[in-house]
Amino acid sequence: DMDALSGTGEDGSENFPGWSLEAVKYIYETRSAAANGHETLDTDAAAVAEAAGDLVCERYVLDKGKLQVELLKNLDQVAPAGAVYQAGTLSGNPVAMAAGLVQLRTLWEDQEIYTRLCRKGEMLFDGIRKILLKKGIEYQVNSVASLGCMFFTEHPVTDYATAKQSDTKAFSEYFRYMLNQGIHMAPSQFEAIFLSDAHTEEEIGETLDVIEGYFSSI
Repeated sequence: DMDALSGTGEDGSENFPGWSLEAVKYIYETRSAAANGHETLDTDAAAVAEAAGDLVCERYVLDKGKLQVELLKNLDQVAPAGAVYQAGTLSGNPVAMAAGLVQLRTLWEDQEIYTRLCRKGEMLFDGIRKILLKKGIEYQVNSVASLGCMFFTEHPVTDYATAKQSDTKAFSEYFRYMLNQGIHMAPSQFEAIFLSDAHTEEEIGETLDVIEGYFSSI
């Protein structure tokens, strides 16, 4: 029903909902969003466009070179209002795809990021190895660049079968300790640590201090 969607009144006036300029500025300038979406025909609420005499929100978004998705449907059925929860990794979600595109552009424009990630990965994973060596603990640390995992087993881990030899109970105790110290690790022994460029060397150093604190306590 296009009349219902556009919010056209009996006198022909439009009163459909939309964004305010303050709202779109907040999501892009404060929250650094990659895209926005709405279920209506346009970015601007009718009242905002009428008061400004222009589509000020639409002009703002397009001038920023951002993406927006219009005419979204059934938003009342998705979280937090509804029962449908999107948990896939870039599985066609428009906002996720827009964020992925921005990430690819960033990686292309700043290729030094890979050097920084390798340096940070070396700092974290070699740091863990040094802690384990110092404490006389023969756990395995497998890593490549900024990706790695500490396996709670004395045996080299080369595949799923050898990974399953890990002491998952010991990992759980380690995970809870780290979480209580404000360090959010992946909650499974069989998940990897992914470092990002947002992680600072200071934060990595603090993480290593907490890890050493754990192995000193057991």
